[in-house]
Amino acid sequence: MTLLKASLNTLASLITQPFDRITKQAVPVNAELSQDQDRPVESLTQQFIKFITVTILYWLMAKAVLSFFSSNGFVTVVWPPSGFALAALLIGGTRYAVAVFIGAVLIIISEGGPIEAALLNGLGNMLEAWFGVWILNRDPDFSKTLPTLRDYLQLFILAGGIGSMISALLGASALMLSGLIEPSSYLENVLHWWMGDVLGIVLITPLILVWQRTTESSFTPSQKLEAVLLLSLTILAGQIIFFGFLQNSIGYLAKGFWMFLFISWTAAQLGPRITVIALLITAIQALWGAYLGIGYFAHDMTDSQLTNFWAFMMILSIVGMALASYFEQLKTSQLKLSRRTHELHMHNQVLQQINSHLPLAMVLTELVKQVESLDPEILCSILLLDDSGRYLQHGAAPSLPNFYNQAIDGALIGEAMGSCGTSAFRGERVIVEDVQTHRFWQDYRALAEQAGLRSCWSQPIKNDDGRVLGTFAIYHRQPAIPTETEISRIERYANFAQLAIERKRTEAALANSHAEIQHFAEISAHHLQEPTRRIVSFTHRLQNQLSIYPLNKDVALSLQYIEQSALHQRALVHDIELYLAASQARATVEKIDVNEVLSQLLVDQALRINRLGATITYPQLPKVGMDRPRLNDIFTILLDNALCYCHPARLLEITISGQFQGGRVHFRVNDNGKGIEPQYHERVFAVFERLQVSDNPNSTGIGLAIVRRIVTSCGGLISIADRPGGGTTVIFDLPG
Repeated sequence: MTLLKASLNTLASLITQPFDRITKQAVPVNAELSQDQDRPVESLTQQFIKFITVTILYWLMAKAVLSFFSSNGFVTVVWPPSGFALAALLIGGTRYAVAVFIGAVLIIISEGGPIEAALLNGLGNMLEAWFGVWILNRDPDFSKTLPTLRDYLQLFILAGGIGSMISALLGASALMLSGLIEPSSYLENVLHWWMGDVLGIVLITPLILVWQRTTESSFTPSQKLEAVLLLSLTILAGQIIFFGFLQNSIGYLAKGFWMFLFISWTAAQLGPRITVIALLITAIQALWGAYLGIGYFAHDMTDSQLTNFWAFMMILSIVGMALASYFEQLKTSQLKLSRRTHELHMHNQVLQQINSHLPLAMVLTELVKQVESLDPEILCSILLLDDSGRYLQHGAAPSLPNFYNQAIDGALIGEAMGSCGTSAFRGERVIVEDVQTHRFWQDYRALAEQAGLRSCWSQPIKNDDGRVLGTFAIYHRQPAIPTETEISRIERYANFAQLAIERKRTEAALANSHAEIQHFAEISAHHLQEPTRRIVSFTHRLQNQLSIYPLNKDVALSLQYIEQSALHQRALVHDIELYLAASQARATVEKIDVNEVLSQLLVDQALRINRLGATITYPQLPKVGMDRPRLNDIFTILLDNALCYCHPARLLEITISGQFQGGRVHFRVNDNGKGIEPQYHERVFAVFERLQVSDNPNSTGIGLAIVRRIVTSCGGLISIADRPGGGTTVIFDLPG
């Protein structure tokens, strides 16, 4: 009883699980890491039980078909053991070739054949399966799970069509040399033997292989319902066609081509996994109906030794599996395209966030969420290496439990310090399939079990110089190893994390440097005001003290020059302070009446305006949303420039207009002064740029640079346009 139970368990393992974990086509990281996986090794007892199971199953299938469907007790056009043998070697390795050999020897002996014939037959069946594996594996693109039409056709043509010739020739020769068949029937037996092996490979091998697709998505509830419906209809159609069910009602309508409808429907809708089951159901019903002498193949055993059945099932199997493979490949391509489109969209979002002003923690969190959206079964984390290069700090892990994140925050890096600690220490990728058995996780197993984590793949995040910045990790809740696609994915998103980390750190460094420079400049400007003020003050005192004496003309000019230079320096320092402060609000941001600001400016500049005979007009202007000091600076500077550079041949006219549009107020300040040549329209916004000498000693050449900095800090633009008839037009916009 124990042996039977063990054999059944081994059979289930053989059919539903890959022996060598090949179905995911995992990529070893390197030799050292592959050895570090600590995978459990099969015991000799387990290997022996599997070996015996393959032998017994081979013998049982052979015994069944020879007992019911062979005319001479040794040859039949139906031979499932060939398909089973090829699948066993493809999945479990060529070590099972000996099990196939023993099973084939035993079947001939059990049928009363001599030992010589049995040995030659065993050799033929073993070489057939071995050759099939060898010729298929010569193509590096061949996949044992038959995901494409090309893989299935290779199986059918190379392993089935060509490989089956080995067993047919050796087996039939063994029977003829042993006197079990007549030489006159040798070619017929070779043909029937080949046909049986081909059908077994076409029908049975895909049945086992396609169910090895452990990475294939599970069926949805609607697909499960459809599968039950289609398989039920297939059984019903088989009863009608192959067993004569409802013959009195539908009679001549029960034709074999009906099955193509159900198989094609199954292939298009549900793919190879359900299609192979439908084909097996059809084959069993057709074969049993032929044995009973009823239904569509009622006379096939006596008339043609099941060759009609063979042709029917070959065509049905090839058409069904070809359609299933084609439609599955089409769906897979569409799914890959959809995923790739989603991934490209995600890349754009990630890059936008990296280039945004969001904090690093938010950018990394969004990156992790985007990666997790590609596969609902993964959980991701980013850890950052601290400045000492010894500890990992929490970066982002929105899907991991808080207690887990807190426990590994500040973890020391080193050999066997978890996946991430080891990866950061080595500077290379670390793949741990099962954290509960791997030595790297000895100190963290209880924590991982509490968090429900079973596997962890960690990729170091490096800068361009190869220095480790942190780690990007992918967790699963079950043991898992990465595919080539997943390896590529973890590398790609580690690079995104690198971009984000370096960009934000560079931004922080630049911000600190800018703040230091800004602070230094503000302090310097402030301290320069005091000596300038003293120079002006002492110049005035000296002039007052010397006013009672007749002064030399040169002395008077020198004193005047000193005073003007000091006043200019004071104005320059003042404008530098304005320029440094122009990018930030200096008071509460609120809705300000521009008309009030202009009215006050006209009052302050009344003497100068009257002296020049200037006319300044403006209609009712919209309010703007900003701080009052900087708004006052804008119009003060623009008005001062217009007054400084008026045309000597005509009275100055200044017109200010504003229009609210799209949430902003667009201003135009027009004057009929000297104007600015078009080639200098952009140059005048540079610091200390003056195209003409001004009569105003306070003119510093920095005014328009201040205005531009204020406008751009408010999200606006400023430019200069030509004005018909001469003069200048300054165009800018401010928030409404």
